[in-house]
Amino acid sequence: MYRTHSSDLAFVFNALEKQGSSWVPVDSSQQVIQPLLYGYGCYTSFRLSSLLPGSPAHCHSSNPDDYLNWHKARLIEDSKALALFFEGLGHLSRLDILTLFFGQTTDVPQCDETDKKQGKDCVIRLNIVPNGGRNGNFTAIIQARKNKPIQASLLLTTRSVATGFQSFEHARQSRKALRLKSIRYQRPFAGIKLNALAEPLLFRQQALADGFDDVLFINPDGSIAESSTSSLVVLNEENRLITPSPKRDFCLPSSTVAMLQIDMRAANSEPINKKTLMRSRGVFLCNAVSGFQPVSQLDQTDLPLAYTKT
Repeated sequence: MYRTHSSDLAFVFNALEKQGSSWVPVDSSQQVIQPLLYGYGCYTSFRLSSLLPGSPAHCHSSNPDDYLNWHKARLIEDSKALALFFEGLGHLSRLDILTLFFGQTTDVPQCDETDKKQGKDCVIRLNIVPNGGRNGNFTAIIQARKNKPIQASLLLTTRSVATGFQSFEHARQSRKALRLKSIRYQRPFAGIKLNALAEPLLFRQQALADGFDDVLFINPDGSIAESSTSSLVVLNEENRLITPSPKRDFCLPSSTVAMLQIDMRAANSEPINKKTLMRSRGVFLCNAVSGFQPVSQLDQTDLPLAYTKT
């Protein structure tokens, strides 16, 4: 049984090499809130259930520890890019997180679809933020250099989630699909999963107001990057899974795509444009919270729906 699944939590992780690890509840605005006001930091997010054995989030050829290690590796790289330093990130283990929700780690269950349908799952977000101070460490932020990093903290927060994680196999069997609006936009510092999400979410709000479900960002050269909070995967006309390249196409690295690549030995990085989508056998958005969702429309054009009846 989950310790909590409906209340929002916020904890700071303390890792002491000789004394073990512990979580400290956030109760001081000086500690975390002020640094968050500047939007300076990075994060990664995933479902609590994805840390359990049997979760579809890490597919069949991986395991929960590999899954968390992928998220930690991205967080470490993003922290370096922002000149943020948190030594304890290397000490963070899957059991450290699960202890918050299940108490004794020996009682951690298998991932269970019934629990998820009853709303006992949640989204975990790991945030690296500058250590707080009287001015939120603003001076240190503007003077940060890679050779003189800012001391930072690891903040864990949670939020509720209403739907289950949909695997790629289930997405191919779904008739419920998304309608996307294309927008010319190139995410600045695209390889870093920044705490600041205002720009992509504002674009998504505009798309919703126009009757769409989300946006699809198109780079100046016509290549497709991603949506507001999801990565793109395409089943192309040759029946191969392809996805944009984070370095070339200004999109974020995706844990969900990485697990798909491990599981299916597929999803090579290739340039994708609108013509690629029109000629495809199926288009999908994916992220670590929702899983895979098919796409049926881009602007006013219908896209092939990769529906396979079982």
